[in-house]
Formats: sequence, C-alpha cells, structure tokens
Amino acid sequence: MAASRIQRWALTLAAYEYTIVYKEGMKKIKEGTIQEKLNRFLFNYRITPQTTTGLAPSELLMKRKLKSRLDLVFPNIEKRVQERQQKQKHYHDKKSVNRQINVGQGVFARNFAIGSKIKWIPGEVIKQSGPLSFHIKLQDGRVIRRHIDHIRVRNFDCTNNENEEKCDNDSDLFEPEITIPISTPETEQPQIEKPSNMTEQMEPRYPKRIRKEPSHLKDFVLK
Repeated sequence: MAASRIQRWALTLAAYEYTIVYKEGMKKIKEGTIQEKLNRFLFNYRITPQTTTGLAPSELLMKRKLKSRLDLVFPNIEKRVQERQQKQKHYHDKKSVNRQINVGQGVFARNFAIGSKIKWIPGEVIKQSGPLSFHIKLQDGRVIRRHIDHIRVRNFDCTNNENEEKCDNDSDLFEPEITIPISTPETEQPQIEKPSNMTEQMEPRYPKRIRKEPSHLKDFVLK
C-alpha cells in the first residue's frame, strides 16, 4: 500500500513539474502558432541532458545528438579541414610539374640492383598499372614495375649504335657519389697555466669571519 502511494505521489510530482516547465517554456516562445511553439518546446526539452542519466532523451532514442541552433555557434571542424586541405593543394600545385608518360614511350627506369654502378637503365613503357605506376620492358626482355618518381623520360633511341654509348655513359643519369669525410680527432690544445701571483692578488669575495671563543670556556684549555 505504501509503495503504491509513493509511486502515485512520484507520478503526480513529475506531472506537476512537467506542467511548470511546459508553461514557462511556452511563455518564452513569442512567435509562431500554438503547434509551432509546442514543437519548439518539445524539441528543446528533449535535447536537454537529464541529471539522472546525463544524456538527453533524444540521444537515448536516436543514439546520436540532434543538431540545434546552439550547434551553429561552434566551428565546423570538417569544413575547416577541407578549407585547409584546399589551401595546401593550391600552394602545392603552384610548384608542381605535370608529369605525363604514355604507353610506348622510351624511358629510363631506376635500377635498384645491389652493387650495380648503373643507376638508370633504358626501357619502354608497355602498360600503366596504376595512376602513378607503370610496367617497363627492358632491353634484355625483363618487365619491371616502377613508380613515376623512379622514371625519367628518354628523348633518344638506345638501340642505335650512335646512342649506345650515351645510354651507358650519360652523366645526367648517374647519381653523384656522396663522399663522407672522415672525421679526424681534434688535436688537444695545450692548457695555458695561469701564473700563481694572479691567484694571490685576487681579493676574497666575502670578508673573512673572525671566530672568537665563547666566554664560558675561558678557564679551559682548548686544542
């Protein structure tokens, strides 16, 4: 009996509290019809977090937060990121070079063979396998795949005898060897001895403290 009475009182107080909130909320809405005012009130009421759950009723129902006019005050992070990316792309495109390689074009491909002095080997593009990757057929019949960063355009034919030496010994195709200088141990500089008279002439920073024996020990022989 007591439990049902408490439950009845709780429902009555909840309804009374809701009525007060409803009346106060409806008074604050000045414009619109009664239905529009009711819709706005219910929307604002249902997006307000509750003290018990810590979440809004709409978030518990929809599993997400509903957007309101208050959300327009906060900056749109997604829009800001897109603007930054567009600005970065704009500055990048100013200095970028349009690299275009066609199928059947003669190129030099980077040689990654260990121990080989030839860094670039001639070949011909036979297929484009991706936006920036190509299949290249070498003179020995091998087919390799290279990124466009590892490809250089070739403006002459390496099959002719006149250009054969140029393909093998072109200085532009060889990367300069980087020599790292051997660090030599630094020679120790002889320490310059300061004359002894300099230390004697230096005055002490603080005056010397005069120590006196306490008067109650005057009758004793102290070492």
